[in-house]
Amino acid sequence: MGSEPHSFVGRLTASALGNIDQKDRNHYLSLMDDAFIAAPPVYGEKWFGDMFRTLGRNADWVASLMASDSYMEGYSAGRLWQYAGVLDDAPLSQAMLRHADDEARHSRIFTKTLFKTFPSLETPALHDELSRNAPDLAHHPSYPDDFPCPSEEEILNSMILINLFEIKALVLGKLMQPLAVAHAPEGNKRVVERMLGAIVGDEAHHIRYSADVIEQACRQGHRDFVATALRDFQQTLNEVTARELHDEPTQDAYPL
Repeated sequence: MGSEPHSFVGRLTASALGNIDQKDRNHYLSLMDDAFIAAPPVYGEKWFGDMFRTLGRNADWVASLMASDSYMEGYSAGRLWQYAGVLDDAPLSQAMLRHADDEARHSRIFTKTLFKTFPSLETPALHDELSRNAPDLAHHPSYPDDFPCPSEEEILNSMILINLFEIKALVLGKLMQPLAVAHAPEGNKRVVERMLGAIVGDEAHHIRYSADVIEQACRQGHRDFVATALRDFQQTLNEVTARELHDEPTQDAYPL
């Protein structure tokens, strides 16, 4: 399986993958770790975790983050579903469709978790508003029939971005879970912990399928391209993440 990653987030990612299977992803793990050493993930820094937990003492901030997550997971579901529809690679298209379905389900889970954590917020109007965040993928608009299939380079860039976003989502989910449990009424704590834990588990599977695409690309001679893209995209993601912590809670959608 190769040497253990040196970066904290790299080790966490490798552990999440190892809990799913023991597949050889040495190229991916090595280059991902190199990117995290060159551009250490902001969300993996101690100061970020401390600030996240400090902000998380504020019930309004936690509630706003859950509502934002509900919206952004739903938006990402639609984008992934559309993108999958124009891919010529059938296995990758199916994996992305499953990912889209997960994101739509996550949108619904975040809505349920919000009301389980803060029952006083639930009103018919707000419930209906947030429920509309999760798209009905079976009837979601698709790209036009003549929409061009992305190039191999575009697809690889997209999978690298998805991978990095999912790693971030994994860490943020682990930070969010105890905060939500702390705010939830005693009788709802277990269900809140279980629902958010299910989302975190899904993020690991999203990391897995995108990592497999990246690993295959490296083995096909694109290792240098992957190394540069991972480092550059991670640096950009750091800049976005640092701003997010001080702004209204938002979660990035995949820029496909």
